[in-house]
Amino acid sequence: MARRVTKRQVIDEIISCGKDPIYFLNKYARIQHPTRGLIPFKTYKYQDDVVHAYLNHRQNIVLKARQLGLSTITAGYIAWLILLHRDKNVLIVATKQETAKNMIRTIRTILRYTPKWLKDVAPMSVDNRHSIELDNGSRVLAVATSSDVGRSYSPSFLVVDEAAHIPQFEEIWVGLGPAISEGGAVALLSTPNGTGNFFHECYVKAKNKENNFNCILGDYTNPEDPEENYKDRLMWWVHPNHDQTWFDVETKGKSPREIAQEFLCNFNASGDTFIFHEDIARMARFVSEPARLFDESLDGRNVWVWEEPDKTGLYLIPCDVSRGDAQDYSAFHVLRIDCSPIRQVAEYKGKIRPDQLGLLLMKVSSWYNLATIAPENNSGWSGQTILKMEEANYPHIHYSKRSKPKTKDNWAADPYYASMRNDYLPGYAVTSANRLPMLAKMEQYIRMGDIFINSPRFLEEVKTFIVKSTDRGERPEAQRGYNDDLIMALAGGLYVREEAYVRSYRSDEMTRAMLEGMSQSTTKANQYADLNFGAGSMQDRARIQEVSKAQNTMVMHNGDEVDLGWLLG
Repeated sequence: MARRVTKRQVIDEIISCGKDPIYFLNKYARIQHPTRGLIPFKTYKYQDDVVHAYLNHRQNIVLKARQLGLSTITAGYIAWLILLHRDKNVLIVATKQETAKNMIRTIRTILRYTPKWLKDVAPMSVDNRHSIELDNGSRVLAVATSSDVGRSYSPSFLVVDEAAHIPQFEEIWVGLGPAISEGGAVALLSTPNGTGNFFHECYVKAKNKENNFNCILGDYTNPEDPEENYKDRLMWWVHPNHDQTWFDVETKGKSPREIAQEFLCNFNASGDTFIFHEDIARMARFVSEPARLFDESLDGRNVWVWEEPDKTGLYLIPCDVSRGDAQDYSAFHVLRIDCSPIRQVAEYKGKIRPDQLGLLLMKVSSWYNLATIAPENNSGWSGQTILKMEEANYPHIHYSKRSKPKTKDNWAADPYYASMRNDYLPGYAVTSANRLPMLAKMEQYIRMGDIFINSPRFLEEVKTFIVKSTDRGERPEAQRGYNDDLIMALAGGLYVREEAYVRSYRSDEMTRAMLEGMSQSTTKANQYADLNFGAGSMQDRARIQEVSKAQNTMVMHNGDEVDLGWLLG
């Protein structure tokens, strides 16, 4: 202090500092600036809001942009906490050891350059790169993440820096949880890193008031866009020195994902989602709750219906089958495929026994104009579903030719023909050879706007369906703890539609043109006027068994009758 002060004044000043960390930091703290050197710590309004959150809420989660000085203000709060309070144990967890040490350096600088009479309140007894201890029993320890971090430490205040970027943070949190539950405070700070991780889940629950974390900090409005206002995140523009010119300079050369992560606080755009974030955002504008539920029987309440059957419509039901009592769900879509874009008109996601799923599929198929059912046929559980439909002699099942090794043949056959042969498979198979093409086809349909999605359940799966790096390369799959059942069902359905319906339709057209040029059929048009040939060999072939013999008899140009059943199948 510039003038001589009395002991009473010193005591009063210490009390004032102890009551208000913002007063302490602005009046006595010094920090190291990268270009200006040692400077007084003058806090910004949004930094004061963060400190108030620490004071008023035991558990805080802060979604932030980079370069806002959140680590600095948190270090200042910790310096105040350990200097002016006895027996406080602070644990700082960071993604890297160097990051953890940087926060210790900031705390050390603040403590070192406070006035002597303030330092004498609690002199430093231990001072090294990873920890600081004071004579009043308070200490701070900074560590990098590890599987056992914090298990032998009971913090009064836990700070996790860049929590969204810590791998398997859920496991670390399990070890830290007991200490926090005993009354310790916690602050999770991070830029976003996609959806589905612990930080994202915790933030969403805090926003919905479904856990004990606070995410409300202040009321912030973009000075260049009054319509942009947040209370639950710190955008790049909350800093008074960050204008559009600054933003343009800082983001130059960065990818959209990097910008979303470092500056825009955007969970969806910051992750490695298989579907690009712009397509997810567009999809999100159109999803809606179902118009009705199917019915009460056979888990029909989990069948969401957006559009009633159109009597002229052609429908396909791709299905992904699970055991029914595990983590995965069985799922299917009802797709109207005779319109552009293809429309998702109904959807199921639930836990149901595979045989019961077969009954539910037949019931939904019957309602949607005898829609073709295309189940994935990879596991024993799908076999039970298919067996239930075959026992009922249900004819509207998609069959595909059994693939030879290292081939991706998915040609369709009509059910009547396929059921009498052993080289055809009910449903479709997902293999290592066709899984990625199937998903790529789905991504293309979504990106090009060739399919209209109604389902919020599907949207949530897409947000957590990411590209993971493995020993064998990159693999699209659901994040840990999430499901991709609706995604795989849709991918399978679009693949079947592309590989079977389209190719089968083109094949029928070519065969028809060839035969019209060489012969005349003895079959009368009115024999099958009510049958649906729009899907070629995929739909309703079992219904024409009674006219197949006449249909297959051809009169050649010399008058001879020839059975062409071998050609027409």
